[in-house]
Amino acid sequence: MSDEDALTFFHAFECALQLNDVDKSVWVKYLTSQLTPKALRAFAKLSLEESRDYDVVKRTVLSYYKLDAGTYLKAFRSHKRTGKETYKMSLNKMRELLNNYYETKQFLASLPPDVRKFVYSKQPETAAQCSEYADVCFQIKSMADCNDNGGVCPAS
Repeated sequence: MSDEDALTFFHAFECALQLNDVDKSVWVKYLTSQLTPKALRAFAKLSLEESRDYDVVKRTVLSYYKLDAGTYLKAFRSHKRTGKETYKMSLNKMRELLNNYYETKQFLASLPPDVRKFVYSKQPETAAQCSEYADVCFQIKSMADCNDNGGVCPAS
């Protein structure tokens, strides 16, 4: 894992485990040995129960790196080819940064106002986190609808 590109690391890590049919319940066991000292500091702050949940660990590490839409836009605007990186590799990196920025912004814009407000209140840092919080909001609203209808849930 590289401190400069935590999101790409997680994407590649998850793809590798999925390609090898590794059950998600054990992903965190493979993750910790790949974390940088900075990411391990974030991991160490979790409770034992939290540290067993891959999604919680991932969210905590990404939050520790402060990766949000603004960070990606800033990185995109300041990106320069370095070292042995080819220009094609540099372009791909720029595309990835810009896609992360627009993916989050566009997803938030697509949400209904009440859901968007709920998602913003949780301070998500990635589009994936936005979608998780939007689903939580949807579940809460669905449960409230069931309660309002005497326990009978409307068809979704």
